[in-house]
Amino acid sequence: MIKRLVDRPHRFIALFNPDNGFYIHTGKIDEKEHYTGEDPFMAPFPQLIDIGIMGHCIHGVSGLCLELGVQSYQSGSVIKEPNMKIADYRNIIDQCRNNTFQVVLGCTSNLFSIIWRTESINF
Repeated sequence: MIKRLVDRPHRFIALFNPDNGFYIHTGKIDEKEHYTGEDPFMAPFPQLIDIGIMGHCIHGVSGLCLELGVQSYQSGSVIKEPNMKIADYRNIIDQCRNNTFQVVLGCTSNLFSIIWRTESINF
C-alpha cells in the first residue's frame, strides 16, 4: 500500500511504496493541493535516515578492502570503536517511527551475522 504524507506547514506531498522503495514528493502546493511551481525548502523530518551502526570494520582494519581496491571515506582501516548497541538503534528507530519512510544501515556482513545470531530484531 502506498503511504501518502501531506505536509501542510512545508507545503508538499510525499508518496512512498514500502513494497519497492519508490519515493516521490511534489514541489510546493497551495491550499487545494495544486502545484505552485516552487520547490519546498525542507521536510519537518528526514524521509530517509542513514544510520551508521559500525564503529569499526574487520575487513578495513585487516587491509582486505585496500587489497581489493576499495577505499573507505570513513577511515575504515584505522577506526576501532565499538559498534552501535542494539538498544541505541532501537531508540533511534522509535524516534523515527511515523516520521520517516526508509532507514539505511551502514555496516558490513560480519556485523549483520553477529546481530542476527545474537538477537532477533523486530520493529
